[in-house]
Amino acid sequence: MQCLKLIAFDHLNTSRINTVVKSFLLAMEKSDKTIDEIIPLDTPTNIAKSEPLYFGARSGFRRLSAYPIRIGVSFNTLAYLSGRDKMSLSNLSSRIKSDQYVISVGDLKGKKKGQGIIVAFGVDANGRVKSKAYLHAMILCNILQKYDISGTHFQTLEERNIMAETTAVARVENLWLGFAKSAHRAGWDLKGTELRSEGYELSLK
Repeated sequence: MQCLKLIAFDHLNTSRINTVVKSFLLAMEKSDKTIDEIIPLDTPTNIAKSEPLYFGARSGFRRLSAYPIRIGVSFNTLAYLSGRDKMSLSNLSSRIKSDQYVISVGDLKGKKKGQGIIVAFGVDANGRVKSKAYLHAMILCNILQKYDISGTHFQTLEERNIMAETTAVARVENLWLGFAKSAHRAGWDLKGTELRSEGYELSLK
């Protein structure tokens, strides 16, 4: 009888990076390590052992985070769902040019309970940019969850979202280097990261 050989991919897709990012953030919360120290993460071989052999269409419908994350949206979708004014959208455009991605909390279903996270990529976004964007999105998700659990009071939903987004920006800049080092040590090639996406890449002049 012939057995299937285990194939361990060293690049991250949405499911793999979700597992790796969650374990990294959990370890950082429990650890007294400094922000740029290496955290032991699951290796490609370890992840491969728990991955399904069949990567069919049904595998894409599992919710991977408490707040849904829409990745690779168009600028029109970003503008509509984020509900931002022209000045704020201009700031987002500048960040896409400089960082090659931008993240916002958005009203995905037209009501407060439909809040989610929106990610838009610039046309030159590479695998490392996408990895950082997903780390950023999960940090933002965790912050929003903590607000929910603690019952933190805000005057408006907009005030809550702005505070969460501002906190997430600072935190991702602190944690990105440590995450990148930890992922590399575990054997992941961040340059090869490819996320399940709506397919839009923004080229802004």
